[in-house]
Amino acid sequence: LHQTTMLNGDGGIGKSLLLQQLQTCVATGAPYFDLDTRKGPTLCLYCEDEQDELQRRQKDINNSLGVRYDLLTDCHVVSRLGYDNLLMTFDNQGIGELTNFWLQLEATIKKVRHALVGIDTAADTFGGNEIIRNQVRQFIQRGLTALAVKYNCAVILTAHPSQAGISSGSG
Repeated sequence: LHQTTMLNGDGGIGKSLLLQQLQTCVATGAPYFDLDTRKGPTLCLYCEDEQDELQRRQKDINNSLGVRYDLLTDCHVVSRLGYDNLLMTFDNQGIGELTNFWLQLEATIKKVRHALVGIDTAADTFGGNEIIRNQVRQFIQRGLTALAVKYNCAVILTAHPSQAGISSGSG
């Protein structure tokens, strides 16, 4: 709680699937890989997957966990594929500005009081330069962790390693 956690890995290895599994476990109070979860409403924004794919994946997750769909009323799985998903942009001085979409997200979290908020992915929601640490820090602290603290929830952000890090083997 009160923190942003990053789930980082190469494209296509299953970060979104892991997030959706965690989301289902928190929404139903089921253990996540034998770890206890705090039951509560969840909201996860999936910027790379169509709704049909998320529903197919949810069916498999439900079957794996033995969860019925009627137990998922607090599990809000939202496809944002094809939308403007930037939560923070930056002016020419490097100062972060929260977007209208961030304001909409905050209003939803405030209304429902989600226990878990998932953002999939950083590439879709961060409107800055990932090499500029100050911009990254503003996004994590002001854009995401501020929500976690204010609304007593956990925020998970998925991300891909940088191409430079992949090329050099350093991360």
